[in-house]
Amino acid sequence: MNENINNELEKLRQTIYNQSNEIQLLKQNIKYRDITINFYKSLIQSKMNIKLPDHDIFEDDVIVYSNVTTYKKNVKTVKTKQRVKTVKTKQCVKTVKRPEIKCKQKLNTQSKDKHLTKKSKIIRKKNIPSTIKFCKEKSKEENTKMIDDINSNNKIDSNSPTDKLWLLDFKEHEDNISKLLTTIKSARSYGKYLAEIKYHRLHFLKFLDEETYKKRIVEYIQTIKDIFKERGSDDKKIKSLVKHKIINAYEHRMLMLDDFEKTNIDIDEVNLIRKCFEHKIKYKTNFEIFSNETLIQNVCNYQLCISNILTILSNTVTNMYGFHNIVYLQFDDNNFAFYYLESITKNKRKWIMDCRLDDIINEMHDKVLNYCISMFRKIYQKIFYDNQYRSDFLEVSQVMELEGIQLLKNIIYLNDYLQFVKDFQHIIQNCNKYNPTNIDDFNLFTDDPLLKIENKTLKIEDQFRNIFDNITNKESNDLYLLIQKQK
Repeated sequence: MNENINNELEKLRQTIYNQSNEIQLLKQNIKYRDITINFYKSLIQSKMNIKLPDHDIFEDDVIVYSNVTTYKKNVKTVKTKQRVKTVKTKQCVKTVKRPEIKCKQKLNTQSKDKHLTKKSKIIRKKNIPSTIKFCKEKSKEENTKMIDDINSNNKIDSNSPTDKLWLLDFKEHEDNISKLLTTIKSARSYGKYLAEIKYHRLHFLKFLDEETYKKRIVEYIQTIKDIFKERGSDDKKIKSLVKHKIINAYEHRMLMLDDFEKTNIDIDEVNLIRKCFEHKIKYKTNFEIFSNETLIQNVCNYQLCISNILTILSNTVTNMYGFHNIVYLQFDDNNFAFYYLESITKNKRKWIMDCRLDDIINEMHDKVLNYCISMFRKIYQKIFYDNQYRSDFLEVSQVMELEGIQLLKNIIYLNDYLQFVKDFQHIIQNCNKYNPTNIDDFNLFTDDPLLKIENKTLKIEDQFRNIFDNITNKESNDLYLLIQKQK
């Protein structure tokens, strides 16, 4: 009997010894973790000029009971309950089982509360630079007057036929087209009316995104074809009318209809298209929440085939009346304080810092570059039925002379990533300087010292290999020099 008791006691001693070693190991891990936390805490506070809360115990702490019940020979039973606790260290995550020894002694309530305190949120002190002055928010009446004053300085000649069309809203353009379609049904001479319809349709670009615009054009083409069928025209004549009378050169190219490479577009039509794209974004009369997806959609469309990327970008991210959703705060001659508008409520505009515009630029650059490359390859393939390099490809049609050259110029420019970043930042710094009001809330005013802009520039011959299936280094260099000489 005594021998059995001694055996059981020996097992219990060994268990407590093992538990004690395990507890010491946990304590040591916690000690190392605290040293690491304090190191990084000091580093973050000094580099980012913020104050972190002074808490010793965090949510992932392991509660270690040092007052383990000492073994006594007269102890008959010791009840234990296994509980799994996750121990987090900097280098690994280790799951251990530790015994929680029940004893009559109650834990001190204050000590228990201290151990179970949840980790507080890290609060960054927003030390607003003294050079930033928050003014009073303008009233609706003041904004209306400001808009009217700006518009009065950009007066349009209402006596000019083209300017009269420019002043119309979307519904007025649609109403005019409906009247012209009715006239065509019975008119003996219809060329003039078809030309007017085409010109009205181009103004749709002032109001619609490209995909919606395409759908409306296709609908109108079908409507006009149905009218001429009712007039008794055969399919051959209708096909000729579509090509030469019903659809304009821009629509023909954008939709890549048959023989689009044989069309000729005049400079007045190109300038009107550019003007419509510019107005659609630049003349909005209120703040809108920023969306990177919307920004990319406003840039990645057929206008990249006829305009340079910096002009498009400037038109897309700036606003004539100051209602920008990407802004720059000018204080301490900084080069990092860029913000986008995250949310708008009745009494608050919340702005989020995008340090040096790294996030916005990074995603947008890749999408725009890929769009230009895929668009060039698509046009090239439609004309030549492959993507093999030809030294005389620019001489084939006006499409290559305009869209082809412009896309290659945009690709070459976008390939220099750091220059693109610099120019994008300069657009916001120069055009979107912002004077905050009392309802503007900015989340940060400090730089990120660890941020480094990644250089994604490729050798030009490598970039041209993404465009053509078989191009040599010499041909790449020759093409690069040729594009550089273009106006």
